[in-house]
Formats: sequence, C-alpha cells, structure tokens
Amino acid sequence: MPSKIEKQIEYLYTQVKCLQDNTKGAGSSRLEYSKSSGKLKGYFTDGETSEVDVPTAYTTNLSQSEREQALVPTDWQDKVVGISKEDVNLMDISQIVDTFFFPTISAYIGALSSISYSSLSVGLTYEVGVAVTPNFIVTFNRGSIQNGDGSYAGPIAGTYNQLVVTNSGSTTYSNSSPESSQSVTMPSARILDFGGNVWTITENNSAGTTIYYDSEGVQETISEIESLKGVTTRSTSFTISGRYRYWVYQGDQDSAPINSAGVRALPTTDLMRSDNTATFEITVLSGTQSVVVYALNGTDVEIIDKNTNSNVTPSPLPIVVNDAASRAVNYESYPIYLGEVGYPQDTVFEINIT
Repeated sequence: MPSKIEKQIEYLYTQVKCLQDNTKGAGSSRLEYSKSSGKLKGYFTDGETSEVDVPTAYTTNLSQSEREQALVPTDWQDKVVGISKEDVNLMDISQIVDTFFFPTISAYIGALSSISYSSLSVGLTYEVGVAVTPNFIVTFNRGSIQNGDGSYAGPIAGTYNQLVVTNSGSTTYSNSSPESSQSVTMPSARILDFGGNVWTITENNSAGTTIYYDSEGVQETISEIESLKGVTTRSTSFTISGRYRYWVYQGDQDSAPINSAGVRALPTTDLMRSDNTATFEITVLSGTQSVVVYALNGTDVEIIDKNTNSNVTPSPLPIVVNDAASRAVNYESYPIYLGEVGYPQDTVFEINIT
C-alpha cells in the first residue's frame, strides 16, 4: 500500500503538472509513482508516456519526519494561504512540492454552532381544543474552530445566557442559566387552535471570543469565522396541528344524535386533514334505518352508494358541536333515511368531505 508521502507525490503531480510541464504541452491525464524505481510515470492525453525521476526533480528543504507527519486536509485548496496560479508559475519544482505538500493552512470551522430539540413528549396532530403540554430536551452546540494544524482552538459561540420558548408570540418558558443539554418542562398547557400551533425555541449567547492560529502558529482574523462568532441568537421550532373532526351515525332513525354531547359520543369519528377535507368509506349493515354524517359547516359533503353507484347526499341541517375544549363550532348533519327495514344487504358508502 502506498505511504502517505507517495500518495501526496502522486496527488501533487496530478494537480500541478498542467501548470508546469516542460515535456508535454498536452498535460498529464494520469500519473503513477513507482516506489521501487523512485520514478513518476505520466500518461498524457495524446497517448504518450514519460517518466520523471522524482529524487532528481525534487529536493525538499523539509526533513523526512516533517514530510511523513504532515496532515494535509482533503480540501486544502480552500485553506492554503496566499497561493495563486501566478505564484506557482514563478516557483521551481522543489518550491512547488514544498508549497503544495506542506502549505500554510488557515484556521477553519470544525463544526457550526446549532440548536435542536428532541424527546418531544406529545404528538404533532390533535383535535382542535385539546390541551397539550409539550416537554422536550433542548441541545446547544457552540460549534468549534480548528487551528490550521488541526488542533482545537475553541468554540464559535460564547457562553449561553438565556433560553426562551414562545407560543403564538407569547413567552411560555424562560431560563436565564441554560445548559448545553436542557430539559424543558412547560409550566402550563396550551389549548390548540385550528391549524399550526408553533412553539419557537430561542437560545441567546454572548459573542465568541476564541483566538485561532494558522498552521505556522500565526494568529489570524478571518471574516467568515468572525461573523459566525458574532451570532448571538439561534432558534428552532416545532408545530402541533389542530384539526376538526367528522362523525358518522348508523342505527335507528329516531336515535340519531341531535346535540353536541350525542355527536361527540359516536364511535365512528376521525380527524379531518389540515385543509378540512376527508375521504373514507363505511359499511352500512343490512337493516340499518339511518346514516347521518356530521361535517364542519362550510365544507361540501358527497355521499355515494357504491353498490348502485348513485349519489345519495341529502340536504344538510345545521347543528352545533363543541370542540375538545367545549367551544361551540358550527357543523352540519347529513341524514340519510334508508327505510323502515333498511337495505336488504350490506352496502358501502363512500363519503367525500371537501
């Protein structure tokens, strides 16, 4: 297996041969280094090959141990300090090799600072009016700055000084001494409104103060790093959706619910989609006198008897049905009378609420 320095030699010649190639104007498309012969063989785009005696072409001023211990980042091109194509064109081969094998590397960002949440104690979809108390864990990452030699310089962000949780613009939780991993227990429940109920988690910190150095130990000031050090607020959020329900009654005609309590007690129910629509099927048992669909006022309901492929949608009647917080909501009922003895056999109704 090639050593690190052998890989670096091959990589170097692949990168710079097109900049300085006194042998083949067409440039090299592939180069191989032979450990046994100490030669670099180039395969050129015009189909020809040539060999370079690496020890003759390259005499470094660096010691063997310095070369063997060198750690060059894979994205070194973005971190080399002050090297341009024009600079390379003025260098001899030894200068090129030393510069590109062992460049002066600037400090860089190891990991960005961040905020996240986990272990949410509640689901993300409930009926409108349900009271939820979402507890969770907030994790802060101050990020990291690496010196040019790869060593850890320090965090990007300064110390934490406040954690705030807001819902619908109102502060519901605040902690002036947050930790890097903070359990949050909301002090009170939130009654869900229709649509998205958003909890926003905001972390405030002081500006970063980390000092960092290039690979030669020279202190640096890099605008990208300094701008990140100046960020003092980070936010994330989660949304719990509040949705309305529909209900369906099957049974004797005289037993169909006519008030909120009766409707809410029906076992056939589900949440509508976020846009107040729903599509579902029910099996109507033989002998059933009546089917009643209860849907939110303002929606359109279509009921199809799939056995006969006929539209059996009746005219709606107004009814008030409370949400989960006992707040009155306008609904409509769609009563279908199937006869004193009902249908002689089971049938399927397709119900579309739009």
